[in-house]
Amino acid sequence: VSLPDPSPTEPPKHGAVPTAITSHWVPTAEIKGPNVLKALSAVPFENESLSLLSSAQYVRLGDLLSDLSSDQNSLSRMQVEVIAARTSKLNECFY
Repeated sequence: VSLPDPSPTEPPKHGAVPTAITSHWVPTAEIKGPNVLKALSAVPFENESLSLLSSAQYVRLGDLLSDLSSDQNSLSRMQVEVIAARTSKLNECFY
């Protein structure tokens, strides 16, 4: 797969939100929640994509910390967490 040549222009900032570098090495928006939710907060389109992907493959981001007993899928939340932890370990995920 060939990629296009890099563009010297600044990328468009669709839906840009106020950001600052506070406790992270990247700028983040001022939102409440775990750092995994703040990571892409400066890029609203990518943050929304993360939300859609998480809802389909893992758990709705709004329920990340609050809903530990839901059986929204064929697996219980605890079973999903065990699989997610094992997958992260196998992929050598440091986060």
